[in-house]
Amino acid sequence: MNWRLVTIVICIGIAGFQLPLETPISKVSAQTSAQKQAERRTGLTKEEMCYLAESITVRVLSTDRLAQGSGTLVYKQVQGQGWRYGVLTNAHVVLEKNSLIIQTQDDRLYPAEVIHSFARSSSGDDLALLQFDSPVTYNLAMLGASSSLKSGDSVLSAGFPLLAEPSSSRGFACMAGSVSLVLDREMRQGYQIGYYVDVQKGMSGGPLINSQGEVVGINGKHSHPLPFGTGNQNPYEYKDGTLVSQSRELLESSSWAIPIERLGQTQQESP
Repeated sequence: MNWRLVTIVICIGIAGFQLPLETPISKVSAQTSAQKQAERRTGLTKEEMCYLAESITVRVLSTDRLAQGSGTLVYKQVQGQGWRYGVLTNAHVVLEKNSLIIQTQDDRLYPAEVIHSFARSSSGDDLALLQFDSPVTYNLAMLGASSSLKSGDSVLSAGFPLLAEPSSSRGFACMAGSVSLVLDREMRQGYQIGYYVDVQKGMSGGPLINSQGEVVGINGKHSHPLPFGTGNQNPYEYKDGTLVSQSRELLESSSWAIPIERLGQTQQESP
């Protein structure tokens, strides 16, 4: 994939947000103005937010249909008689896999491929972009700005926890909480938004949503990580290697997300 070919600007509520794609501009579809206005309402109830979250969250499966994690529908473009969808997830969800399966809200299964790994680029962010084709129209995430978040703001985290049930079981989880802190710069792997939500394994790649129904981040790390020993990286370091100054108790009690703006900073490198 040559990421230098075309840069497309999609109006998604972030000034200057750009998503590089190898596709004609005329074939990209974002949310309509009516949808945007509806989703930008203030004071959404948890039920409304969960309904919205479920419509834009997919399950990421391996080709043998074992659950890998979650993903968020972030764009679509015309493809033949249907659509080609973009799914943002964590790089650690897909690991070295290139072929995967996406399970959508209606339980349909689609073959998918990794088209860009941020982890393999110079940013090193724990993100990956997948694509799949479908004749069905699905909702897209309305993307917001993580820079507007502050401590105490209400947020909701969504995804598919890893369960004992077969992968055909929906098992969708939608959890409300609040922002604990937003760092002034990103830690290793791009994590920057801390929040009090009990994110579980399998919810990685799912959306972090603000009270206006906008996706502001991508789930990736749960609270209280396993202790690290000699020779292992401190999980609370900035990208330059300096330690985050906030208290260890606050950092460890927070789950962590990568700001959605990272999607607009796709590196000009092949996956």
